[in-house]
Amino acid sequence: MSTGKRLWLLKCVLPALCVFGQAQQKTLLLASGESQGNYTKLANAISLVAEKNGVKLQPVLSGGSVDNIKLLTSGRADLALVQGDVAVRAVLGHLPFPDPLTNIELLTPIFTEPIHILVRDDLFIFSVDDLKGKAIAIGVDGSGGQITARSVLEAAGVSIGEFQPRTLSMEQIVPQFAAESIDAAIITSAIPVDVVAQTLINRDARLLVLDPKLISRMTSSGSYVEAYIPGRTYAGQEDDVPTIGTQCLLLVRSDVDQANVVALMGLLQARRGEIERISGTKMDLLFRTVPAQLPIQTYPGAKRYISKGFGISWLWLIPVLLLGYLCAILILKRKHVRQATTSLADLIVAISALFGVWVFAALGLYWCERHVNENFDTFPKSMWSVLVYVSGGFQARAPKTTWGERVAVFAIIVGVALVGWVIAEFGKRYISEELGKWMGRIRVPSHLAKHIVLINWDHRAERMIEQLRGPDTEKKSIVVIAHGPSVFPGRPGFERCYWISGDATDSRVLEQAQVKSASSIVILGNWQSDSVSQFEPDITDAKTVLALLVLRGFCDTPVTAEIRSAKNLEAAHTAGKGGPTECVCGESFGIDVLTQCAFTPGLAGLYHTLLTFSPDSDEIYRVKVPEQLVNRRFSDALHFYASRESKARAVIPIAISRGIEVYLNPGDEFGPLKQDDHIFVICDNEEAFYLATKSNKSRMIEQPVRARR
Repeated sequence: MSTGKRLWLLKCVLPALCVFGQAQQKTLLLASGESQGNYTKLANAISLVAEKNGVKLQPVLSGGSVDNIKLLTSGRADLALVQGDVAVRAVLGHLPFPDPLTNIELLTPIFTEPIHILVRDDLFIFSVDDLKGKAIAIGVDGSGGQITARSVLEAAGVSIGEFQPRTLSMEQIVPQFAAESIDAAIITSAIPVDVVAQTLINRDARLLVLDPKLISRMTSSGSYVEAYIPGRTYAGQEDDVPTIGTQCLLLVRSDVDQANVVALMGLLQARRGEIERISGTKMDLLFRTVPAQLPIQTYPGAKRYISKGFGISWLWLIPVLLLGYLCAILILKRKHVRQATTSLADLIVAISALFGVWVFAALGLYWCERHVNENFDTFPKSMWSVLVYVSGGFQARAPKTTWGERVAVFAIIVGVALVGWVIAEFGKRYISEELGKWMGRIRVPSHLAKHIVLINWDHRAERMIEQLRGPDTEKKSIVVIAHGPSVFPGRPGFERCYWISGDATDSRVLEQAQVKSASSIVILGNWQSDSVSQFEPDITDAKTVLALLVLRGFCDTPVTAEIRSAKNLEAAHTAGKGGPTECVCGESFGIDVLTQCAFTPGLAGLYHTLLTFSPDSDEIYRVKVPEQLVNRRFSDALHFYASRESKARAVIPIAISRGIEVYLNPGDEFGPLKQDDHIFVICDNEEAFYLATKSNKSRMIEQPVRARR
């Protein structure tokens, strides 16, 4: 490129670069307020922080919100801090604005400004109606406070001609009260207000509490919100003072360069804490949700910042996703959960209901009170306040909005009721259980399931429970039905054991033991009472047969019954029809074991080992046929479990259970295994069976076996 062309290109580009640089470096003018007001303090703090971070901003003093609107629309300011009610009047074209203004837009709410009504302490003034004829300081001309003061008086029925207006600045109010030149002052400002604090310290005035009807009437217009002045904000003010408030809004003229405005918004977001510390003003509404009834258009460049202050932040997705995952697990594993928690079902429902009401009430109060009540300006604070409500009433956290009061009353009434329900459930399960142990009676929990029912008691029952509570067995609940008080020993292993004193042939006792939902029932043949002796086999067997008849008319739960005399076995089998019933006769078993040992010495020790639960021995377990073995032969099961990688995975199949029949070591003529079949295996524990099944999947042959015709 030639030198001439380069000079020509430089002449064309240089002016554009200069204009762009000037646009980037343009100083934004921010209309604030009186020199001693909160608006000016905030504007000065923003300007100071902005200068440190390369954003040029210059505060402009003014008479207040009305002047700020005029400065903004006339181009003498680019930004303005304006009261919400004044902004609404400007947009709608209400006095003191002759026409609607369409060139102003909202950047963000900043904070809530409660209305302070000071009245002379020596005057009998207890409502706004009583201000008729009084000298009232309503703020300087051009201020938003003057408009707010007139709105409050007019809403209470005090017209402009029925009081003596005094247009005083902030610094003039204190000496005017001291000289008794004014009777009242209406001040709209963020808490705390130096003028109010000084006046109350001097005891020249007191704060007036607004009537709830007046508050409701003014907030319905959309220009005001319910607010309150927290107790002990000022000297001598012990209680909260209900009032109304208006939001301080940061407005911008529509034609202001968006790049500069976005830079300022980013600064407010990044340096919020520093600005609050310098100004002494908490910007609690910064980037919060814009009220739906506010008729002011949001500046396009500010929408992304406003959205960050609305609703639930992304951090809330973590607990929401975890809760969703937990719910999915509970749904998918509902059968296992139901079995594991069936005895605690009522307690779980009570706790879940209490937690749900807690979260619902906290969300409701957060939504209703977050702009007017510091106890609810964040969701965690709202959660804590609801907890305080339920435990001790409103205290110093009373809601300030009508809907907030309704939600709070709901939380207290329903929350206290649910707390009582939870305590009752705890007491029913734990306190009554401990008292029952002390008094020899242990109450069976409601909705008990998958437990073992043991009928009758002697030294053998104690040993059975110890084995059932061994390290290799599932720790199921045990219900004992026997005569007399509980005789459970105080040793570990007898937890979740429940005693019912009564007769097992009584259907009411069986219902109390919840035999319908039990996994199994064991009848010991030692019926003891005043008239029956455990040493009379025929009498005890007759009692066992009677118990079987009653049980079979009541449920189809598997029953194992002890029969003392072999000649009574047939009667016991007949009585037990209608459900899985096994009869164990020591007399018959003893003869069979002795006969077997005569041919094969050592079998007695083998039988004893198989029938004893202990950590160092194998036992016989009945488990459902795995899916891999469905439609296979029993010999395939032998091959499937032939691998013996370790003791923890050593499994030996020995029999198949189909219906009520048991087939020991069946051949191929038995046919394929079915999905409803059960397989008896010898292994260390049930976990060893499942581990072996999982690790041996690759050993399964590909083609299914067809049943022989």
